[in-house]
Amino acid sequence: MTVKEVTDDQRIARIQPLFTKWITLLSLADWDITWQFVDKLAGPDGDNAIARVTPIWPYQRAHIRLVRKAVDAAGLPGEIETVIVHELCHLVMAPLWEAIDDVLGGGTIANRLHGHMETLMDIFALGLQYSYDKKPRGALYSPVLEGTPQ
Repeated sequence: MTVKEVTDDQRIARIQPLFTKWITLLSLADWDITWQFVDKLAGPDGDNAIARVTPIWPYQRAHIRLVRKAVDAAGLPGEIETVIVHELCHLVMAPLWEAIDDVLGGGTIANRLHGHMETLMDIFALGLQYSYDKKPRGALYSPVLEGTPQ
């Protein structure tokens, strides 16, 4: 059995409506947000990361990179949507993160806070999706949401 390769045009057709939906819902329409598919992300978590956003807060610009294989593998309903919401939540928090980074610079405390920020973005993404769609979503599905009345 041969596996049909997914094209970037097919990925765009799947992803663009999600970006449009959540950019509007998160009040990010004033931002200039670009995105692209990549084969791999650079950096220490590049092998495990599905996506990465680079915000330029003072200018309200951002670029999001999504790993092709991860987009293609996202099979659960809402899984890739959770990733997109997660990355867009980073933009909502960009002013706070920039202030924290200015005060702390690099180092151990900043690295620990970065890990906490990632967890917070996961919680925000799942909570926002649940609030909007009234059903748990995504690969980051939290058991906390499991017992929540619908």
